[in-house]
Amino acid sequence: MPDSAYVAALKMLGRRELSERQVRQRLARRGYDQETIDAAVVRLTNDGSLDDERAARAMAHAVDADALIGAALQKRLRGREQIAGDREFQRLYRYLIGQGFESDRVVALLRRHKGRED
Repeated sequence: MPDSAYVAALKMLGRRELSERQVRQRLARRGYDQETIDAAVVRLTNDGSLDDERAARAMAHAVDADALIGAALQKRLRGREQIAGDREFQRLYRYLIGQGFESDRVVALLRRHKGRED
């Protein structure tokens, strides 16, 4: 069972950086006992898969990217809160992708600002 907790944690970490606390919580929710979780965390830390400092940097980078993309969008909207329609949505999408922002972040932000005529 210790190997399965280790593998489960590796899969979690493969999707995104997590802190030790987050890994412990997620393994506990999956039903692993404390001793198994401790063994998996030690192994993950020793092999470099789990690193709280790296996870903190990744989280800080995500906040920075969101702030930058939000500022770029506000500059293009020129004080408006909503995107006028599909055509403007597509134009803004192309612009923001061209600026190097990740497509999933761009789409999420643009959807929040899309006009609500429905």
